[in-house]
Amino acid sequence: MSASVTALLVWCQPLVAAAQLPQGKVPILNTPVLHALSSHGPRLLTIGLIAVTAYCAVLVSNRIFGLLDRRRLTIPGFPVAWAKPTAFVLNMALVGVALITILPYLPWVNTLAFQGVSLFFSVLFALGSVTMMSNIVGGMTLMYGRSFAVGDRITIADLTGDVIEQTLLVTRLRTLRNQVITVPNSILAASQITHVGHSRWSDETQPLVIHATIKIGYQTPWRQVHTALIEAAQQTSEILETPDPFVMQTALDEAYVRYEIKAYTAQPLLAAEIQSELHQNIQDICNEAGIELVAPAYSAMRDGNDPAMPEEYFSIKDIKPGARAGFSRQWFGALTTQNSADEESFEAADEAVDEEELELEAEFEAEEAEFEAETEFTSELEDTADAEVDDEFEVEAEFSLEAAADDDGEVDDEEAELDQENELEEEQVLVGV
Repeated sequence: MSASVTALLVWCQPLVAAAQLPQGKVPILNTPVLHALSSHGPRLLTIGLIAVTAYCAVLVSNRIFGLLDRRRLTIPGFPVAWAKPTAFVLNMALVGVALITILPYLPWVNTLAFQGVSLFFSVLFALGSVTMMSNIVGGMTLMYGRSFAVGDRITIADLTGDVIEQTLLVTRLRTLRNQVITVPNSILAASQITHVGHSRWSDETQPLVIHATIKIGYQTPWRQVHTALIEAAQQTSEILETPDPFVMQTALDEAYVRYEIKAYTAQPLLAAEIQSELHQNIQDICNEAGIELVAPAYSAMRDGNDPAMPEEYFSIKDIKPGARAGFSRQWFGALTTQNSADEESFEAADEAVDEEELELEAEFEAEEAEFEAETEFTSELEDTADAEVDDEFEVEAEFSLEAAADDDGEVDDEEAELDQENELEEEQVLVGV
């Protein structure tokens, strides 16, 4: 301690000696830099005091709200979730007040250059901070409104996920497929939020969910489909054994059931390859089990078409190519291990269907023959009517020709008489002459 004081006194001796001399006789005080420092010294000292005060206030704020966030300090009526946003808002307010207080003490505050630069940056900040301020206001609304907390499961429109982080600008959700989605707080504040409940996951490093969806008809037992899908997932590489793969029936449509297999993997970068392998295994396992991966409407409309499976699987389930639609029930009966009585009833039902089809075909052929007979009779009547009309036209034409001939004969007789009269008149004229 004594050594430090001695060193300080040694450095201060020249300053003390210079201070005892008149100002004009101290050469170092006549330099422009020291003259400027001496003239603006009080202002610089005030700026320093304001900056130090603001810095200490920010440190105290961070300390207090840090204790609140770590639950080492409690304030009645003040939730822990308010600690971080309140500290951020308070620190921003302290820094803003410090800058506004320091601004009048700056030496160049009254210059035109400083005013122009300040105006330029103010306009830039006003234009560029619209989205940021809306997100901050939205974040404060969500936090102080206590809409949800970290670890809760919420639904926004079609998005459902667990809240893993909440800040003033954005909120991060982990979806049911373990995908992290960042949502701006302005969108959350303007949306309807459904609070599902607290998430069952507490660890942020959860495995990625690989899923696949298929559509199977109601003829196939759902337990058999579940078993096949889980077996396909277990045979896929990079699929974790724990948590176990599971199957969900997501919809019961008019003609089929939607099945979705979900399995976990610790290799998110290989998600595309793992899902492709899962699809391949689903095809193999379903084909081996006799489960057709087609829309049931194809099976209902089938008549003589081959089953929608590779030929190498026909022998496994005694399936014959070109089987009719009615026998598809026998395939599903074999899959469900039905007894022979059920199979005989199915065969009897198929025979009844065939008989009905034959009766319908006979009725249709009879109707076609009757229609053809009526058509022939109608055509004969039309031919007879056409012949009568043609005869009438011919008679009328002959009558018209005869009438025209008579008219021509009368005209010729009149012309001959006129010619004779003219000749007589000419002869009389000649005789008179």
